[in-house]
Amino acid sequence: MKSRLLLGAAFAVGLTVSGAASAQLSSTEQWNGLLGGSDRRDADNRYFDDYNVHIAAGQRVRVTASRADGSELDPYLEVYGPAGGQAIASDDDSAGFPNARAEFVAPSDGIYRVRVRGYSSSSSGLYDLLVEPLAALQAARALGPINNGTFDTSVPRLNGDGVHYVDYRIALAAGEEILLRLDSDAFDAYLNVYHAGGENGEPLVSDDDGGDGLNSSLTFRAPQAGTYTVRASQLSHADGPYTLRMNRLR
Repeated sequence: MKSRLLLGAAFAVGLTVSGAASAQLSSTEQWNGLLGGSDRRDADNRYFDDYNVHIAAGQRVRVTASRADGSELDPYLEVYGPAGGQAIASDDDSAGFPNARAEFVAPSDGIYRVRVRGYSSSSSGLYDLLVEPLAALQAARALGPINNGTFDTSVPRLNGDGVHYVDYRIALAAGEEILLRLDSDAFDAYLNVYHAGGENGEPLVSDDDGGDGLNSSLTFRAPQAGTYTVRASQLSHADGPYTLRMNRLR
């Protein structure tokens, strides 16, 4: 069951709620809801509420479902794209147990379905839902021999994991090898390498503690000529500076 709507910061999306007319809104949206009683249940017998949000292609959005004061609900989030099918984003506790938070970039213009449900069939109670805009993801940077950066509140976090990351791009010839090292005294460093554009899939290679201590180091050999994404990330959630070094081996 859904209840009141609050308006906040500017957000150019359209939004429709069951029983309400479609309208173009220009603000962050917030609702209070209650899962339980006569609410619908999904195929696994869990209570749920759906919210339909019209989002432009390329818009980056954060959705947060929080347990209301005094509630026993363990909220879970799912986001479905205009084409339906599998959820494009989902989360349980990224906003701190038991609260859920999912971030996504809309792959196309259309109506997205945000579902708030209980984690289990017995989970019910009051919740708060917030749909808000985020700044566009920073463009992948050209990778040089030494790159210094800082993970702080301005740096995006991975959906679900909630850890910071920055993507760098590098063009490699077929068979070319590079040595990557990610060092930080502030957090547990983590490295991934992807085909450019394939950052949502499995990495070609990754490393946690291949360097000194909690630092990362790996050697990557390009399977084919092209552009690759080097993702500097972390296993811990701490803010702080880092240094990413790249050396071409051959």
